[in-house]
Amino acid sequence: MSSTTDHGVSWSAGEAVTVNTRALIDKVLARYSAKHTVFRELFQNASDANAKNIVIRWESTNPIGHTDQGPGKLKRKQEDSLEEGENTIQFRKKLFLRGRTPSQAKSKPTTSISSSSTDPEVQIEFNPTLQKLLYEELPEGSLQKRRTYRRLKVENDGKAFAPADWARLKRIAEGNPDETKIGAFGVGFYSVFSECDEPTVYSGGAAMAFYWDGGPGGTQLMTRIAKVPAVEKEGMPGVDWTVLSMPYREPTPLPDLPELIRFLATSLVFVRLESITVYVDDFKLVRIEKHNATASSPVEIPTGPLSTATASIPDAQAKESGIEMKLAAADVRIVKMKAYCMAGIFPVDREVRYYQEGSDGGKFLLEKVSLEVTTGQIVTSVTTALAAELTRAILKPPPKLTTISMVAADLMSRSASKALHVFSHIVPLTTPQDELPDGKALEAGKVFIGFQTQQTTGFQCHISTHSVIPTVERESIDFYARHVSLWNIEMLKMAGVLTRCMYERDLLRLQGESARLKQKKEATFNVDSAAKHMMQKYAFRESTPSHLVGATINKAFFDFLDVPGMLNRCQIRSSQGFTNITSVWFPVSRLSSSGRQEVVTNCDWLLEDFLTTTPLITRSIIDASPSFVKMINDRIPFKIIQVAQILQDLGCRNIDVKEARALFSWLVKRVQRTVLPRLESKEALQILAIAVVKADAERGLGTRQGDGTMANVRLAEVDCYLSPAARLRKCCLPLPPSCIPTACLSDDLANNPEHLHKAFGWDELGAVEWIRHNCESGLLLDTDVEAATAALKLASDHWHFIDQEQRLEIKKLLQAHKCVPTEEHGLCNPTDVYFERVNCNIEISLPVLHSSLKLFIPDFLAFIGVRSSVDVRIILHILMEQATAAGVNVIEAGFQVQLIEHLMKAKEHVSEADMDALRSIAFCSAAGEKRLFRPNELYEPIWELNGLKLPVLRWPGDWSTTSPRAKRLLADLGLKYKPDLGTLVTMAANKSFDSNTRDSILKYMVENWEKNDYQKFAKELASHSVRFLPIIPPKVPAKELMYSYTEHQLSSVSGCFSNAGAGAFGHPVLYADMIPHASKFGVQEHPPLNPLLEYLVEHPPRDDVMAREMFTYLANFIDKLEEIHVRVLSLKEIVPVRAKNNDQGSGGSKIEWEYKVPSEVFTGTTSGYGDKMAQLFDYVDFGSSAAQFLMKIGAKSEHSDEDNLRLALKKPELVFSTLGAEEYQTMLKRFAASPSLWEANHIGRQMCIAPFLLGEKEVGEEDEFYGDHYSPSAMTVGLFSAGRILIVDDYNSYKYFRENIDRCPYDDTLERFYARLGGKKVSDVIQIQYFVGNTKNATEKANRWKKLVKERTPIFQSQSQEKFKFQLAPWLEGLSVQVVDTIRLERKFQIATIKEPMIATKQFLTAAIPTKMHNSRMDGSTLYITTPETYDVAYGLVDRLCEKSKPASVTLMKSLLEESLEVLDKRGINVKRILKEKEKAKIIEVHNNPSTQDNYGLEGDNEKNTLRSRDEIDRDLMSVIGATRVYEGAILESDDYTTINAEPATTCEHSPSVDIVYQETLYNGIMVFMQRTSRRMELMNEYRQDFIEFSKVATVLAGDVFGLDHRTISLCFEPDANEIAFNYKNSIFFNLHSWLAMGHHKCPYAESLPQWFTTLAHELAHNSYKVHGQKHSYLSEELASRFMPGLFNVIAEYGAHFPLATMSINRSSGFHLSSN
Repeated sequence: MSSTTDHGVSWSAGEAVTVNTRALIDKVLARYSAKHTVFRELFQNASDANAKNIVIRWESTNPIGHTDQGPGKLKRKQEDSLEEGENTIQFRKKLFLRGRTPSQAKSKPTTSISSSSTDPEVQIEFNPTLQKLLYEELPEGSLQKRRTYRRLKVENDGKAFAPADWARLKRIAEGNPDETKIGAFGVGFYSVFSECDEPTVYSGGAAMAFYWDGGPGGTQLMTRIAKVPAVEKEGMPGVDWTVLSMPYREPTPLPDLPELIRFLATSLVFVRLESITVYVDDFKLVRIEKHNATASSPVEIPTGPLSTATASIPDAQAKESGIEMKLAAADVRIVKMKAYCMAGIFPVDREVRYYQEGSDGGKFLLEKVSLEVTTGQIVTSVTTALAAELTRAILKPPPKLTTISMVAADLMSRSASKALHVFSHIVPLTTPQDELPDGKALEAGKVFIGFQTQQTTGFQCHISTHSVIPTVERESIDFYARHVSLWNIEMLKMAGVLTRCMYERDLLRLQGESARLKQKKEATFNVDSAAKHMMQKYAFRESTPSHLVGATINKAFFDFLDVPGMLNRCQIRSSQGFTNITSVWFPVSRLSSSGRQEVVTNCDWLLEDFLTTTPLITRSIIDASPSFVKMINDRIPFKIIQVAQILQDLGCRNIDVKEARALFSWLVKRVQRTVLPRLESKEALQILAIAVVKADAERGLGTRQGDGTMANVRLAEVDCYLSPAARLRKCCLPLPPSCIPTACLSDDLANNPEHLHKAFGWDELGAVEWIRHNCESGLLLDTDVEAATAALKLASDHWHFIDQEQRLEIKKLLQAHKCVPTEEHGLCNPTDVYFERVNCNIEISLPVLHSSLKLFIPDFLAFIGVRSSVDVRIILHILMEQATAAGVNVIEAGFQVQLIEHLMKAKEHVSEADMDALRSIAFCSAAGEKRLFRPNELYEPIWELNGLKLPVLRWPGDWSTTSPRAKRLLADLGLKYKPDLGTLVTMAANKSFDSNTRDSILKYMVENWEKNDYQKFAKELASHSVRFLPIIPPKVPAKELMYSYTEHQLSSVSGCFSNAGAGAFGHPVLYADMIPHASKFGVQEHPPLNPLLEYLVEHPPRDDVMAREMFTYLANFIDKLEEIHVRVLSLKEIVPVRAKNNDQGSGGSKIEWEYKVPSEVFTGTTSGYGDKMAQLFDYVDFGSSAAQFLMKIGAKSEHSDEDNLRLALKKPELVFSTLGAEEYQTMLKRFAASPSLWEANHIGRQMCIAPFLLGEKEVGEEDEFYGDHYSPSAMTVGLFSAGRILIVDDYNSYKYFRENIDRCPYDDTLERFYARLGGKKVSDVIQIQYFVGNTKNATEKANRWKKLVKERTPIFQSQSQEKFKFQLAPWLEGLSVQVVDTIRLERKFQIATIKEPMIATKQFLTAAIPTKMHNSRMDGSTLYITTPETYDVAYGLVDRLCEKSKPASVTLMKSLLEESLEVLDKRGINVKRILKEKEKAKIIEVHNNPSTQDNYGLEGDNEKNTLRSRDEIDRDLMSVIGATRVYEGAILESDDYTTINAEPATTCEHSPSVDIVYQETLYNGIMVFMQRTSRRMELMNEYRQDFIEFSKVATVLAGDVFGLDHRTISLCFEPDANEIAFNYKNSIFFNLHSWLAMGHHKCPYAESLPQWFTTLAHELAHNSYKVHGQKHSYLSEELASRFMPGLFNVIAEYGAHFPLATMSINRSSGFHLSSN
């Protein structure tokens, strides 16, 4: 049967799509990668059926005997009617118990296994029963074989299958529609096909068997149903068990038992089951049980938006999708689990006791664990649309009420740290990080969706929920399906909220436990340890394989902090217990420059030891869980410990010794940069200034008070420390408060106290300070012999290590006390104590030093005053008393002789103090004096001192015969053997002495200079202002003196000089007799440079004589002049020159002088400079030395172009009147040729505004032409600024306003020069407007002109050297021609001096290309014509196209428009390409020329050629001659001009190969140009005579042979160029280098004439043809032929005949001429 659609298509009846069931199941199973998938799926089914218990049973073909069938043995009322296949698999050898055979294992029941050197020794218990279950019984020596099993059964006591369940069981992908159940996709059951092919299900008295329609290899799965008796267990009557029987495809050995048991234990936790039991042939392997140890208790949920995912965690995506979840309630319970495991499966500690079960006495391992399970009730609200999408994805509607559970270790039971076997995968370990091996991290919790997935949670908790949607294979959470992903993310957010609640609960429990333990003072529970475990529990890390799980939970966990009031609830364990995060301090000393210091160093932990009132994050907390601390700090940054907080902590209490040690260790490390960040020294001192250490008498801490109590140690007063050596001596003297007690320092600092110096600037406690403290603190030293001895010992021990200043202080301190023990007199002052052996003849009782001090350093004791002899003052006093008693005059008694005799006997016993006292006593008499003198006031009685008026010792007898010993004693007492230099200088400066005495003093000084070592004091003498040297006053006016002097006045060393030239600058000069000795006294030869220069500026030379003297003297200082000196002097008017209005002072008139700055004068003579400019400059002649000095400060030897330029800018009228107009213009051209003079400095700016430029103005009648001659109009010249002069670039416009325009001279160089200085062009100030009449209908005429312009304009572009304004081709494409009746041109001239524009006479034209019409703008692409004249068309084209409209260009364009193509071709213009284009376009007909020979004499006239006459050719030749002109420029730049190329001819250079510039004009008017180089002047002088000789040849050829103005030929010198000559803008240039290379300078003129005649003819032909072609060759030959007679006449005149030169072409280097 068929049906027809609206498209007329006929369809057959529908057929079902067939499915290959086996392939489908294989594809489903391929997605399951985890082990034990079948158990996972069957456990989920049992949980959905509300089962409580599960039994797993493996059955073998031949069960072994057993002693225990175990409780609940299954029994059948009737045997199964279905047969199940069996197969046997031979396995490879696998040894048991680390390679032992069963027989070997029997011989040794236990085997010890030590996992590591630190792990406890473990053992595996040998179990014969387990061995039989795993391996076959084989003869001794056979290969071991695994025992295999034919069937696997899984049984549960859940709800029996209903009809709907049986129906759903045989339909793939039809899951459980109940949203509260785990099953969703309907494919879990098919995991059994991974174990077998034909499973059978028994439930509720029925059975369903699966089989394949074609046998085991079939593709269609079939089922059959049978009625069977209900399955029950012994001891459990009435319970109908559901059994799944899975016969293996082939006999299979048991799986890995430890792994299986751990999987079963893990599975039991997260499903609604209570026990799982495993049997093997009725032998019980393991039983795992679970029960709730406590009732569920509610968990507080913070009120507000925290409990709602979409409200607490804003998520636009979740809101838009219509998902809203709320944590409605939460509870927590403790779950206890235990496992009975057959012995031998797991290795255990030796101390573990086994639980025995079974009649055979079999051993079972008992293992227990306690878990904390927190369950949250989640209320969901999903929009209808989203619910439909989720139902379509997971085959059930989303639940409205669901739960989520968090499983973690019970903190109170410490299950998290036990070594587990069965439950090792269940309990997420929270072992602190510092207790783990290095590099090891905790394994994070897993996500359980019924059973364990591969997804981790990112922290130490498992998550279990049935409402998180997994992928089909249940290995991970589904984040791929869009709507499913949204649902799962919202569920994970709820998990994060629940985790937050768990954290709050754990925190409250630990706080309560801490308070309870503190109150009861118990130590049964370690709160700090539990806090560490708690932090590890919530230390989030990245989850795997999807990071979204951990990131989402982490975000929800911390987003509560954004809720108002929640921040105050966030606490963490600190050094002060549980503290709010905002009040906790992070143990880092200060902030670093780049941000917070994240790494806590060992130094920071010291803060814990002395900050006892500040809540700190302790080291144990950070080490336990650094991830948790960092996580908290990232969200709520901890407060960084600051100096202010440390000050607050230390300022409120006194610290003890332990805290002080930690404080100093921390400060030293921070200040010394041992660790970063560094603490500044001033901050460390602030901390020390507030810290106080408690006094401790036992440790010697503190200062003893008057009442006997100990005062606290204030660290603010400490600035020194006790050295380790001093500590070893154990001195009993009390320490000063400024010394830190050693007890306050750690052992490291006490042994290495130099760190205290580096950190705080403290120094070692010195002996002086220690003694000073004890001396100033009271009378301890005066009363306590032990203390006094200790002080003396301390000083003696340090005596060799202290300087003299400290020794003196110790002496002063000790001499203020009675601190020296004596034998009979007790404690005495050191100065009153004597050594044991004293040299004294007087019997007197003396206080002798105590014997206990004998080992002290004698020098020390003697230094502090202990005496070894009697005071000599006493002896002297006795001698005086004896003289008085004898009636002898004291002055004449001569005590000095007697005393010296006494001292000579007892000198070794006389102390230095006695000698010092003796030196201060006046007991010596002098010759001629009536008073006594001290020894140091007298001189030895020698003859050299006679006449110097010095006090001399009175000595009996001849001094020279006195014993040396007596002389030494007198010298020791101070007797002087020579006068010192200061004394002599003072005496010489004494004005009361006559000149003879002064001369004697100076003579003695000079004669004994070396002998008395006076040179040692010469430098000191030079610094004194004592005037003792005779001088000659300077011969300058009194007002110009540096100082005021009188004749014969004295001067100090620094006040005079030895060079006579200094007198010109107002300085005194040393007297002539003393000049040879000037160096001895330190008299300088010259004054300092700066005063000299200042004097020169203030008092410049009065005349040329004084100038010569002063500048010559200053030449000595040229090498010392600095840049600042030169810069200042160059700006001062210090050079005298004769006034210009004064002639040599003739007639007795006074010479007048004026002063100039150095840069304005020249040191040469005017006679050496013949140019007129020399008389305008100031030349001086003060001598060669003076000239060197002046040139150093800015003067020049001769004036340069720059000087000319500066003078022209400053005084243009003077320069102009001196040079005249012609030479002035030449000078301007030199300026233009040297832009380096003015481009890079301020001169260029001045040139733009200075009125120094030459301008011309035409007055009177216009130029009148008479044939080839004309009468020029009158011309006025003047000097103007650049802005006042116009450059004529539009001569037609200029003619109308010439009387109102000051124009630039007609010279290319000057025009460019004026333009660069700001000169305007005529076209800039003259406005041109066109007025066009009515348009006429003359299309043919317009087209003809349009075609002609388009044809000839490109030819003009190729022949002209002008620069075009724009691209020619586009303009020609847009060109249009209009014929009108009239074209009128109006010009307006506007300048600043005229208010209204001047309007010239109206001019009517025949053609124009206007860019601006009257009151409108044009684009300049329209040619307007009336009855056009070719000149007007040419002028309009050139004006529109070219940047500069030159008459030559207009003439060229006119010629191109008038001549035919044939004529142009004959003139050397390549028109073949144009003719070829015309032929292709078929626009015109080609006219063939019957003659193929190019003939200059043929002239084309439209369509026929005619032969030109001789007269016409002569006219053309004369036109070539007449086109040659004198070059008026000053520079030729090689890169400013284009070399013309035309095919197929070659070219000649029409510009120099390098830049050449004007040098000078020879006597005959021929100009010379030189290559631009710094050696131009040098080369000119070298080749000047050659230029003159070469110019004679050029003059003869130009004037006598060709009839040219000889100035049209210029000479140049280009040694680096190849050209002999070149034609530049119709001016001829001959190269002197070629003339020299040919040797023409060595032969008569006649020999060189033919060569240069041919060269000149060749270059003249370039006036008409720039390229080398037939036209150019023909014209060159015609010129040579025409003017050859003139050459012969000249050669005849010289009397010699020589062959003509011939041309040759060098392809590589261009055109040359050579003589053959």
